[in-house]
Amino acid sequence: MPTKAGRFRKARDVGIAILSALSQGVNGPRYAHSILSAYIAAQGSQSQQLPVPSPVRSSQPRIR
Repeated sequence: MPTKAGRFRKARDVGIAILSALSQGVNGPRYAHSILSAYIAAQGSQSQQLPVPSPVRSSQPRIR
């Protein structure tokens, strides 16, 4: 469950992204609409329980 501070940070970040999109000239409103649509869709999908990914061991060695 997200904390209240986390929700405020996310809302702030979305607001900044929307203002940035609106400053892009003629296509700004379209960009802002896309950002808002994605945010609203993500909010709706968070109400469903998502599966927790489990780590899978790879047969390939890690490159360091």
